[in-house]
Amino acid sequence: MDYLIGQLEDEPEFQFIANGTALVKLNLFIQDQEKLQKVIVWGELAEACNMKLKKMDTILVTGYMKERSWKYNGEIFHSNDFTAKSVKLLAEGS
Repeated sequence: MDYLIGQLEDEPEFQFIANGTALVKLNLFIQDQEKLQKVIVWGELAEACNMKLKKMDTILVTGYMKERSWKYNGEIFHSNDFTAKSVKLLAEGS
């Protein structure tokens, strides 16, 4: 399992998908790599992240990288998302 440490660039994006499962999308800035990484969190962990995390919080996420691809208007798009298995708040944002 891999891990990421970074700072939330935005508020968590919370939603329920069609089958009722909770989903949170996090935009995590990884300072040592100077990149923004999308993190996907599912289920009860997603609900907890939505209630507790906020913009500028520093978090530790464990999980795995997953590549997605889809077709829209004849064009193929790709995204490398990090799927979280655990999320730990390291420092609250200011």
